[in-house]
Amino acid sequence: MPMKAPLIEVFTSIQGEGPYVGYRHRFVRFAGCNLSCDYCDTPSTAGPRCRIEKNPGKQDYFWAPNPVTVDALLAWTADAVAPRYHALALTGGEPLLYPDFLEAFLTRFRDFGTLRYLETNGTLPKAMARLGGLVDIVAMDVKLSSVTGYPCPEAVHRAFLHAVSPARVFVKAVVGRDTRDAELDEVCALIGGVAEKTPLVLQPVTPGSKRTPPPAKRLLEMQERCLNRLPDVRVIPQAHRLLGVP
Repeated sequence: MPMKAPLIEVFTSIQGEGPYVGYRHRFVRFAGCNLSCDYCDTPSTAGPRCRIEKNPGKQDYFWAPNPVTVDALLAWTADAVAPRYHALALTGGEPLLYPDFLEAFLTRFRDFGTLRYLETNGTLPKAMARLGGLVDIVAMDVKLSSVTGYPCPEAVHRAFLHAVSPARVFVKAVVGRDTRDAELDEVCALIGGVAEKTPLVLQPVTPGSKRTPPPAKRLLEMQERCLNRLPDVRVIPQAHRLLGVP
């Protein structure tokens, strides 16, 4: 029986988050997530169908039945090659809920030569350990209680950071008005205890969620505090939201 996984959509856009912002990526959005963060603005519930963009960047879609096979996803992403595309971005939801599917898909997709970029909530280290050699870039969230509504899973995040190798990784922490200095110190200690040179992106929560973004002065204070502990700390908002693109 073919291996399958549920998707929300496959589409083309710019990467809107982190240090690779502005690059053109083909996105595969997986359905399902093991967390429920207060600030989340992305649908993750699987429907009976997923939407697949016909022409890159045109936002014209056809509908395909869920869940999808590895062969189907390969057909929908086979043209996502350099130099037109910087990477294939696996996002969600949480892609690492489907390690068997991803292992089968990525093993074949790497023949296309495109970078493989994984966006993850950083809470499934065993799945990451299986796939570390099949992805090139990992965008790992560290979940702060001030914006998620639940305690930061620090020990799991630490295990995840250890499991990422050999892929390149950066850490993203969504921050809000209520984010405390102690939370920032914990993030810096987490990164510093595993790989100090790992870039840290402070991403102000996007207006419109249950959480409020920090004022500009506070964002600069947050960055300054983290720069006292880590060498590479950047403040990057969600660029695709500012531009009104998917």
